[in-house]
Amino acid sequence: MVAEAREGLLAFHGAAPMRLAMPEDPEQLGGAPEAPVPGAPPPPRPRPRHWRELKHLPAALLIIAGLWVLTQSVLATAAAAVVILGGLGLLVARGPRGA
Repeated sequence: MVAEAREGLLAFHGAAPMRLAMPEDPEQLGGAPEAPVPGAPPPPRPRPRHWRELKHLPAALLIIAGLWVLTQSVLATAAAAVVILGGLGLLVARGPRGA
């Protein structure tokens, strides 16, 4: 099967050098993950979202509503909302201090 795959790739690519490296081990053709190297650091784990930081969302929305009541300006309220909610988004993206 490996020989047929090599022949097919050679026929497809012609005389140009192949960019796809064909492994010698047929087990690796199916995309099975390689065994971890002993002593290698483990792959990084995805960081969990820190929803605890969203406790400030009600206060941010209250400030934005208060600005609307005081100014009656869509532009000023929208600008303040972008700044306040953007800062809150950065806070949530970074996570808690020391993480």
